[in-house]
This record gives sequence, structure tokens and C-alpha cells, in this order.
Amino acid sequence: MPALIGHAVFGRKLIDKYFQGIDEARFYVGTTFPDIRNLGVIPRDQTHTTGIKLVSLQVCENAFDLGFKAHSLVDETHFRFMQQNGIYNFGSELRFAIQALKVYEDRLLYQKLNNWIQIAEYFTEIFDEEKVFQIDLYDIRRWHNYIKRYFFEGPSDNTARNFNAETGFPSSRAEELLKTLEILKSDKKYEDTIFKFYDRFDELVLG
Repeated sequence: MPALIGHAVFGRKLIDKYFQGIDEARFYVGTTFPDIRNLGVIPRDQTHTTGIKLVSLQVCENAFDLGFKAHSLVDETHFRFMQQNGIYNFGSELRFAIQALKVYEDRLLYQKLNNWIQIAEYFTEIFDEEKVFQIDLYDIRRWHNYIKRYFFEGPSDNTARNFNAETGFPSSRAEELLKTLEILKSDKKYEDTIFKFYDRFDELVLG
């Protein structure tokens, strides 16, 4: 399943093809909001839904809700494709392989958009739709600030370490993850499959 940059990139594809003219700030905040669960402030089952179809996005009440539900649609579509292509068949020696793959995918997909500063600025405001989840405003602000910085700076070893720290893991975990990342980068099948999903996204998201 994609990480933050992946969700922004695939969200952009959905906007361009199906939802032009929506409130993009609310959409981008909505489509990254489900992963606030990584801060340990809300259970995953309250931010992720199964069985979302593209047609159901057409009746969303607002752009935040659209982005929020699009997150689960992208997750399920992405997981299915990666599983079918054997990408999750990691060797037991690879520690934190799924997390490392997400980092790698973000690095590859960052080049697909050229307005990251604009997108980052969308996270200046906390929207009323976020407050419904009864998460402390301090934690929502912390989440926004992390995303804003991440989108502005772009993915790197340092941003991977920052996310590891934000989510409460020891620094040793980040270093192990980055070692695994280097191994994944040496096997071109991972890069090829990531770009194949990107190229086929419009078709795959139809189900």
C-alpha cells in the first residue's frame, strides 16, 4: 500500500480524470488523513474502509470525504496488484521490507508531480472534517506539519528517519529500514513494478 507521496500522486490522477474542479486542499488533506493512525492516535479500522469502489466516490459529500475514501480505494488496488506480481515475497533476511518498499516508491513517484510546494501549503489549515474524528488538535497539527515538511523537502534518508521518530520507533529501526531499501534498489523488479502500477493505475482502479 502506498505511503504519503504515493497517495498524493494517485490522488492527482483521480482528480485529473474524474474530479476536476474540486477543492484540492480538502482532497489532499483527506487522502493522506487515514495514515494519521501511524501516530498511534486512532485505530486503523476507523480510518480505512474495505470494498470501496470508484463509483462510490461519485457521491461523496465533500472533497475531504472524497479524498478520505479514495485512500482506501488506492490501498486495495495497490495491494492487489503488488500481491499478484509477487512483490511481497521478501526473503526473511529483509527487515522492515514493506516499510522500505513504501519509502522507495515515494522516492520514485516524487518526480511525477511538480507542485509539491503548493500541495504542502494545503496542510497549513486544519479542516472541520478532521475534527470529527476526535483526535487531539495537537496531534492533527503535528501530522500536518510532518506532511508539509515531507512534501516540501521530498523523500530522503533524513525524512525516513524523521517519520520513524514521529511514529515513536527507535532510531535503530530506521537504519535497518534504510539498509533494506538499498537492497530493494539493487533489484530492478521493484522499480519496474512500481512504475507499471503508476502507468496502469487508471485501468486498475476500475476494479
